[in-house]
Amino acid sequence: VDLSALAAAVVEELRRAEPGRQVEVVVEPGLRAVGDPRLLTLVLQNLLGNAWKFTRHNAAEGRPAPRVAFTRRPV
Repeated sequence: VDLSALAAAVVEELRRAEPGRQVEVVVEPGLRAVGDPRLLTLVLQNLLGNAWKFTRHNAAEGRPAPRVAFTRRPV
């Protein structure tokens, strides 16, 4: 399963749901895993959705745009 493609699709859904949100998102290309694509999509929706949710306060408090990274290693 192409995790990078799944993550990118989830991020696009989040951006469509809240077009005014300014969040920098980095998705490392080429991440793959063996598993059920449907279940992995749910995992990524929860993981990235939680990260997205916790960026909400940054914009409200005048902080710089938050950054969410989905990578093998911290960036």
